[in-house]
Amino acid sequence: MLSDLHTSAGRGAPAGRDAWHAALAPVLLRLHDAAYDRTSAYAQSHTGARDFALANGYSAADADAYGHEYAHLSDEVNARAFAQSHALALGEALSVAYATDGDRAYAQTWPGAQARAVVRACAGSAPTDGAAAAAAAAVGLADGLLTALRPRG
Repeated sequence: MLSDLHTSAGRGAPAGRDAWHAALAPVLLRLHDAAYDRTSAYAQSHTGARDFALANGYSAADADAYGHEYAHLSDEVNARAFAQSHALALGEALSVAYATDGDRAYAQTWPGAQARAVVRACAGSAPTDGAAAAAAAAVGLADGLLTALRPRG
């Protein structure tokens, strides 16, 4: 659906805001879910909960177990909240920009943040030896952005 809307807009017939919003919502949710840094978030949650438990008289082993349990329970909830909040904020802005084909409207969609989210999502989905794949994805993204931002005509 999103590809069809882009194709139509490229031919000079952009869809309305509602059509863009409906097509963008699931894509943005997946993007921001993939861009969420679960490893760092888990580590921070674990450390905070473990330190809280230690400060409240837990043994080191019990505090560590408490930290892991807390991090495990909060990890997916935090990832979902991150994805939903970013998709909500960005979805409306992109829908307006794509529907109006306006440079100013697009500038208000936080393009730098979008690029970072895509790079993080690509890097996060790369194989464990994926440093080269992540770098290639970033280069591909940069090439795509340059192509998209070239003046028309």
